[in-house]
Amino acid sequence: MKYLIAVLLLPAALNLFAARLFTREITIGGEGKEERSAALTFFVPDRVAGYRLVDHGGSVRPMTVIGREGGKIDAFFNARPGEKLILEYHDSPVQSPAAEQKSGLLHLYKEFKGEAVHSLQQFQRLWRNSLRMRAGWEKRLYLGGNKLGNARHSLNLYRGFIRISRPGRYTFHTASTDASFLLIDGKEIARYPGNHWIGPAQTGRFKGEVELSAGLHRIEYFHANNQWSYFVIAACSRLGDRKMTILPEKMFLPLLPVTQDRLKNEDGSDAADLSWKRTGTIDLDGRQMQELTFSNGEILYRFSPGTFHKNGYTIYLGYHFAAPFVSEQEGRRMLLGAMKQDEVQPLDATGYRFLADAIPQFKMKELSSRFYDRILYFGARMPKDAVFKFYRTMMMDDDLAAERYEKIEKDLNRMLNQSSDHARLELSRLLFYCMDRRKEAEVEFRKIQPEKLTADFRRNYRILEADMALFFKGYDAALELYRKMESVSRKMSEREKLEADGNLVSLRNALVTRRYRDATDYLARVENARPEIRLNPEIMWLKSQFLAKQGRVRLAAYWAEAVRKLQPSSGTDAAATLFLARDLLRRGKTDRAHPLLKEIAARYPKSMEAIAAEKLLSGRTVTPGRKERN
Repeated sequence: MKYLIAVLLLPAALNLFAARLFTREITIGGEGKEERSAALTFFVPDRVAGYRLVDHGGSVRPMTVIGREGGKIDAFFNARPGEKLILEYHDSPVQSPAAEQKSGLLHLYKEFKGEAVHSLQQFQRLWRNSLRMRAGWEKRLYLGGNKLGNARHSLNLYRGFIRISRPGRYTFHTASTDASFLLIDGKEIARYPGNHWIGPAQTGRFKGEVELSAGLHRIEYFHANNQWSYFVIAACSRLGDRKMTILPEKMFLPLLPVTQDRLKNEDGSDAADLSWKRTGTIDLDGRQMQELTFSNGEILYRFSPGTFHKNGYTIYLGYHFAAPFVSEQEGRRMLLGAMKQDEVQPLDATGYRFLADAIPQFKMKELSSRFYDRILYFGARMPKDAVFKFYRTMMMDDDLAAERYEKIEKDLNRMLNQSSDHARLELSRLLFYCMDRRKEAEVEFRKIQPEKLTADFRRNYRILEADMALFFKGYDAALELYRKMESVSRKMSEREKLEADGNLVSLRNALVTRRYRDATDYLARVENARPEIRLNPEIMWLKSQFLAKQGRVRLAAYWAEAVRKLQPSSGTDAAATLFLARDLLRRGKTDRAHPLLKEIAARYPKSMEAIAAEKLLSGRTVTPGRKERN
């Protein structure tokens, strides 16, 4: 009995010893007289340990907290339009009963290990056994993404109220990626169980009927998603309707709006107050720069999820799962703001890496010059891989396209002190592929410490290693190195490999239709996924031709020489050898060109390439694509 009394008195004791630090008056908006739910977001300083909602008579009003991120708290409570309530902040925990949802569409999210869900009971069991949860509000059940977390392996419960204006028999439809179950007033009406794409359900096949009276009805939508795509659609129709209608936003009973007054001290004076909101996100393949705007007018840019402190508040910034598309104008504004922030307080390594990638993507030439100047003056505080990656994208790529190789070599040698391994790798690649100085390239290559390279640079390191093996050790040595590299071909069936290699036809068409740049970009993506394709002589000969048509003759010459080492067909070998010989003649290297021309004449007599070779040997010039003059 004594124990029971102690338990009953504990909440009262918590409230008794809690001192009130601050108060904030809130006003409920909206129309009508019925009690509905209102959403409330408020911010608590670190010294606040408890909070509750009371009316002006001192009675505690139920309030349910649905999420907390640092000092930011999201909650809902029930009230009537026009009411005024007081939010109290205490220095100790205080009791606050939970509110029952009466309006708004609440989205509850959990993660699970993933499995095909075939029944509502199975979903509910998985929900009970999954602990991690987030919550937020939606306006209707028509969604193409999940803003609360990863779409894959997620359990989602949408809970709200719909208003039926005309009584009658209604048909409800569901469409979703993977399992969904739609309930009205606690009764399952429509279901689309199992793992599947949304397509088959968009015709309204998965449906159920229910008789509804005029007024409010509770709607619940359970969604178990096992794939990266995420779609949720709820629709309805009445008897005689020609087509179903996606449940409109106005059909859902909305939340009441809330206005918050200034934070007050106990004596009624204004207290130091701080609130914040996320006002922008730039997403680069999952890496994010987020903009936070504070109530005091400050703007901060953050590049990693996590917690930091400001003005006595704890600020937590999570990953923005539903990051919106950012226009070029908005992105440039944010990147310029981040650069200004760096002038006051230096960014961390993650921030510099992000700017190094984002500035080129948003094509900010002026800002790139400023960033490069900062690299030169403050290079020691910036991550070396970011420094070099930025240089490669903003400066080096243009120089490569224009074949200003001597200028690039000079720049790379200057950068060896700041980014030695990354710059040395690029110098090795330049010497090997573009400048025909392969022995020097090998010397520089052996100085590189691959463990200090970032992932994308390390992959280029492995590819260069294999290409060097092709030239210095032969085809089999290169093949052995390529087999060790990660490739999607390991997961491809034989049929898929044949279909992929069938792209030769499309590439040849690109040469005929003069889509050289498109074809080169496509090949770069294929090589990234399947690096061993660089040992296919037919494809690499096409690559050489695409590069030559873009004016990158010296790089094209490398691939022509590589083709000759890849066991090509006689026609490809003759064409590649002739191209290589012509390039050597153009550069005044007659002693290397003439043996190649003689080889063509001896190995492929009567071919078009042999005729062209003999004319070049006799001192007469041949313009490719035109008949020789007698």
